[in-house]
Amino acid sequence: MSMIITVAIVCCNGGQKFSDCLHCLTSQRVISADRIRVYDLGSEDGSQQTAQTYGCKVIPLARRAFVNETALMRHVIYDNLDSDILISLAPDAEIDPSGICELFRYFLKYPDLAVVTGRQVPAPNSRHLTRYTYNFLYPFTRKDIPAWHLQRVFSSFAMVAWRTRYLAIPGVVPGSSVYAFADIYIAARLASKGYRTLYNPMAICLTGNTVTPGGVFRTGYHLFWFLRHQSWLRHRWNLRIRDARAFFKGFSDYLSSYSSIPLMFLWAWLLYLITLIAVLLCNIRCYFSERQKRKTGKGFIRRLFGSSGRTAE
Repeated sequence: MSMIITVAIVCCNGGQKFSDCLHCLTSQRVISADRIRVYDLGSEDGSQQTAQTYGCKVIPLARRAFVNETALMRHVIYDNLDSDILISLAPDAEIDPSGICELFRYFLKYPDLAVVTGRQVPAPNSRHLTRYTYNFLYPFTRKDIPAWHLQRVFSSFAMVAWRTRYLAIPGVVPGSSVYAFADIYIAARLASKGYRTLYNPMAICLTGNTVTPGGVFRTGYHLFWFLRHQSWLRHRWNLRIRDARAFFKGFSDYLSSYSSIPLMFLWAWLLYLITLIAVLLCNIRCYFSERQKRKTGKGFIRRLFGSSGRTAE
C-alpha cells in the first residue's frame, strides 16, 4: 500500500534561500514528496509566487492568529493528519537529492517508528562555533543514545519526518503553554510511550543558520526554562544542566586542534559562562514566578477581601 508523503514549510519572506530550498526539494532522486504545502505568514517578497512556480500549495496564515511557535506547529500538524508521513522543512534548508528517500525508508522497516530526524550540515564558510555545533549535535557516526538524541535535536528541527498516526495520540503534541521546544516535547512523548525515534545521518540538509553568542544565550535560557517545567522529560532521560559543560569542553578541544589563534580556547569557556548566566537568569525568573504563584494561590475569600480575610460588613 502506498503512503502519502507531505512536506510542510512555514515561510515568511524566504528570498533566494527559499527558492534554493524548493529547487532541492523538487529535484529528488528515487522518492519525491506527494504534496508540498507552504504556510505563508504574509510574505511581501514574492515567496508565494515562488512556491506556486514549483507546484506547491500555498496556504496564507496570519501570524497574529498564533500566540507562539507551538500554536503554529499544532496548526500545521493537525492540518496534515490525512498524510501518512509529514516532513517539516525549514525554508532555508537545502535538502540532499536523496533526503526524502532517507527520511522515508525506515518507516517501511519499522512499524513502531514515529520520528526520523536528519543531519544538518553547516555552510562551508561557517565559523568555528557553527561548524562545531552542527558536527557535535548532528554527528555522522556517533551511536544513537536516547539522551543524546534528544539533546541533538533541540537545536533546530530544520528537517524532521513524523508518522502522523502517532501525532494524533492525545498528549503527544503540546498545547500552546509550551511556547518553545515543542519539537523535543513531541519526540520525548513518543519515545516515552514506547515508539521508536531515529536519527539518520544519511538524510542530509545544508543550513545557512549561524550560531552566535547571542544565540547560545537565548537557546540556553529558553531550553532550561523548558526543562524546568517538564520534569517528566528530565527524569526520563536524566538530562542535567551540567551536561552542557561537555559541549564547551569539546569545543575548546576542537579550537585547540583547528585554530592557530593563541588562547582561542578561552572563547569556548566564555560561551560556557554565557550559558551559566542564562541558566542563572532562568532560575531567578522561576523563583519569582513560583513566589508570585504562592501569593496569588490563596483561598477565594482571602483573594476577594485581602490578606486579612475579613468579610464585608
